[in-house]
Amino acid sequence: MQLITVIVIIMAAVLLSSLVSPYIPRVSLPLVQIALGLVCYYLPFIPTISVDDSIYMIVFIAPLLFFDAKESSLLTIRKTLAISLSMAVGLVLLSVVATGFTLHLLWPAIGIPAAMALGAALGPTDAVAVSEIRKEADLNDNQVSILSTESLFNDAASIVSFQFALAAVTTGKFSPASFTGSVLYSFLGGAVFGLLLGLFFSGLMLFLRRKSLETTTSRITMELLFPLLSYTLAEHIHVSGVIAVVAAGLILTKDRKDLGSDVARTNLVSSSVWTFVTFSLNGSVFVLLGMELPEALKHSISSPLINTWLLLVTVLVLTLILLFFRFLWIMGAMT
Repeated sequence: MQLITVIVIIMAAVLLSSLVSPYIPRVSLPLVQIALGLVCYYLPFIPTISVDDSIYMIVFIAPLLFFDAKESSLLTIRKTLAISLSMAVGLVLLSVVATGFTLHLLWPAIGIPAAMALGAALGPTDAVAVSEIRKEADLNDNQVSILSTESLFNDAASIVSFQFALAAVTTGKFSPASFTGSVLYSFLGGAVFGLLLGLFFSGLMLFLRRKSLETTTSRITMELLFPLLSYTLAEHIHVSGVIAVVAAGLILTKDRKDLGSDVARTNLVSSSVWTFVTFSLNGSVFVLLGMELPEALKHSISSPLINTWLLLVTVLVLTLILLFFRFLWIMGAMT
């Protein structure tokens, strides 16, 4: 019953955010949703929320990335792929190193591997945030394309970096060659596996359509399940589930555009369903973030072992470091 209560409250907060946001246009919708999440946290009948990482990736990130990839323009992605991949891999790894050493310098009690694990978590742009904030920010089409493409691919480098940093913390060992190989295997393996899954799904849909077995309900149900299945299978064979979902979505972009008018009605209904799903998932992510923030900060602020002012200064410095290197990288890549 508690879980049902939480789901209802989160969805109510998402709905309320969409009603309130137009009246405060200078505040982005994600910030409104985070604020409502904070309010929800202090409601007396709301239990403590803790979302498992794997559940978060499967339920939220996989469908959102799949939709972003499915709705992307392959022509636009080709134009910005080089700079986007350089940011998705090179900039993420640079951010891991820069934030790791900076954090260790400011807080020597935190070892370099543990500090780099935090850098890996902070390095990539968030696909959910990009999809929401780009609606509010004054960005041209090329900038939106670069950020969107980057956000589709950068989680692979970040996740592998995070895993290796944690392994270095627990074992005390780190191999640059093994790390590089794992990044390449995770990225390329996920891309190939996702392409194969996308081709299989497209072929299956075409077969069902030709046999008059496809209905609007079956098509949409399979579309909603497909990113969850793709991510799970990819992670099971130890390649990037994120990249697999993106690659499969890009294959289905071609499928959606090349099949003609016989699937127009299904595509229209599918688009409406995905609009609702992505709105709900996007909003739920930020509301959940607001609900988890107080719990995450409570122990740090109240602990006598942690200097709160140093913690705040560290957050500010790491934010500036990330912005500085992102600015330099983009300037270098565009010149």
